[in-house]
Amino acid sequence: MKNKRKGGVTHLAAKLDMSKAYDRIEWNYLQAVMLKMGFNVRWVDLVMECVSTISFSILLNGFPKGHITPSRGLRQGDPLSPYLFLICAEGFTALIRNAMNQKLIQGMAINRGGPRFSHLFFADDSILFCKASVEECQVLKDVLKLYEDASGQKLNMEKTSLFFSSNTSDTVKEEIQSRWGARGTNQLEKYLGLPPIIGRSKPKAFKDIKSRIGRKVGGWKEKLLSQAGKEILIKAVAQAIPTYAMSVFRLPGSLCDEINSMISNYWWGQKQGERKIHWVGWKKLAISKEEGGMGFRDLRLFNSALLARQCWRIIKNPHSLLVRVLKSKYFPNSSFLDAKMPHNASFAWRSILGAREIISLGTRWRVGNGTNIRIWKDRWIPTRSTFKVQSPISILQENTTVDALIFQDTRLWNAPLIDAIFEVSEADTIKSIPLSRRSSTDTIIWSETKNGVYSVRSAYHLLMKAKKGGESSNNSQSLTSPDIELLFTIAWKLWVARNDRMWDNQFVAARDIIYQAGSLVSDFLYQEQTSHDQITRVLCKWNPPSDSVYKINVAVQWRSLTSSGGFGIVIRDSSGSVIAAMCDTSSQLGDELQLFAFAIQKSLWLAKEMDCHSLIVEGDCSALLGSLKTPGPCLAYYGTLVDEIKELSSLFLHTIFNTIPRSCNLVSFSLAKESFSFSSCKVWIGVCPGFLSTAVHNDLL
Repeated sequence: MKNKRKGGVTHLAAKLDMSKAYDRIEWNYLQAVMLKMGFNVRWVDLVMECVSTISFSILLNGFPKGHITPSRGLRQGDPLSPYLFLICAEGFTALIRNAMNQKLIQGMAINRGGPRFSHLFFADDSILFCKASVEECQVLKDVLKLYEDASGQKLNMEKTSLFFSSNTSDTVKEEIQSRWGARGTNQLEKYLGLPPIIGRSKPKAFKDIKSRIGRKVGGWKEKLLSQAGKEILIKAVAQAIPTYAMSVFRLPGSLCDEINSMISNYWWGQKQGERKIHWVGWKKLAISKEEGGMGFRDLRLFNSALLARQCWRIIKNPHSLLVRVLKSKYFPNSSFLDAKMPHNASFAWRSILGAREIISLGTRWRVGNGTNIRIWKDRWIPTRSTFKVQSPISILQENTTVDALIFQDTRLWNAPLIDAIFEVSEADTIKSIPLSRRSSTDTIIWSETKNGVYSVRSAYHLLMKAKKGGESSNNSQSLTSPDIELLFTIAWKLWVARNDRMWDNQFVAARDIIYQAGSLVSDFLYQEQTSHDQITRVLCKWNPPSDSVYKINVAVQWRSLTSSGGFGIVIRDSSGSVIAAMCDTSSQLGDELQLFAFAIQKSLWLAKEMDCHSLIVEGDCSALLGSLKTPGPCLAYYGTLVDEIKELSSLFLHTIFNTIPRSCNLVSFSLAKESFSFSSCKVWIGVCPGFLSTAVHNDLL
């Protein structure tokens, strides 16, 4: 609006201020809105009972006096009040929407053909948009008057401000201001704590952040804290103040340096401009405690991680209002990942687009139907190094997509073609990627978390690792994990390959050595992390299900060196009797999690054949079972299997997934271990395997 200096269409933004917004809500209006929205009458009565049965007393000389019973209003500080206020605001929203449907107001669009919006509401912070004409402004004023009469709200005209687009004539401005009785402004006040318009001076726009942090660390009480107390204040208060602003805008580097300097001075006890020795530099303090620092945030990297979260939301929520507005303005004919930076882009868009490279650094494709993934150009191989194919281009064209490697009728990998194109280790990795039978679409997932969903913490650690890697290469510093593990594992595999060549005349390609070393290191680090994350297990026993419910226990035994595993499935009824059991081995799945998901699939098919209707599925894989209990699609690398399990579980009347410790799952673990002694899949129907009889009996004691 500020840059719109030409054209016949003018716009107005009205920032509203409701006088005593919570205190003026009429209870009858709140009740009527809830009933209109379809809430159950009993529920509405309970809510109104909470709202209307209150009273107040006044402390006089330390003693409560009087008994005041209100007839309207919502209590501020009550956790229920903000939600009730939003319900009240739905009436205002409906009035504005009705006016738009009748073409009485047009709202505003930031570009031709873009989505139009008429208002932005967040609790009692409101901005209305309309055409800067006397007619539309009068309609908007009438809508506000109707809302005030119904809800009890009252507009504070002294604090309400009107912002006009630059091409609005002074005559129209004066007429509208006179009718509204509100003041015009050339600079909108902050909305939700952020400046709506960023000028040329970026540090000036965010100077309030610096002053707020200065007040927090400059008070006399804060100077009396111990070093431990100062650490908590810095991490939980001072460095948390700019978080919201950094989620939308990239703060100037000079401002970040000034904030870091202010916090560093506070940490070392500097007061009133005096000089004190900083025994350790800020860069050292900003690294993790495990590496010798204090774990303070690097504000620049943290700012980038927060902005990258907006990039992730743009990719994953394409139908939200924000994404539709941005797409119509900045990338109408391309994807967000291919969007260009126009010369007249807003500061917010420049900030978000500047963090897009973090998404490229930390994401990869999860194979669905394979039509969107280029074999040699995109990141899709589940290897921690680059996620890209390293084998040279052969047989297929350079831009061929992954669907060329899949038999579309059977939804299986084309193993002969894959073996002919890729190196042995890479071919095995590709063939271990699970494929969905439903031919789902290809999905971008975040590779730095187990659930495949972006998190600021993981992105920040990724940026810290990248920064540290760059500094290490420039300064020739010592190696750290996982480089150390990878270096020594490669050296060991080279020694093994040398012995195989000398004594057994077996040749191992250098590329296979690298892939095998990388696989071993990944398994080692994963198991190490798992051991750290494990909760102390409490000894317990297996509990039988209730009547007409069947309990399925699933366990997996994984062998990292051979990348193979076995699973055991035991189905028992309410008496504890085994009605079915199954065990099998597999070397076609990439890791233990995928094997566990495959075993649960098998267990559900077995239960379906046994005509079971209500199930409880138990195992000790908390990550997978947690994904199965989470609604919506799963973005983890094993998400295709999770989605298929959810679809399969819908065939039963009830299906519950529980995580239990291994001590409650000994029977199925015994069966999983025994699976390696069989040459093929074994199934027992109506009988208990003999070697499990003792374990089953012990569960019932």
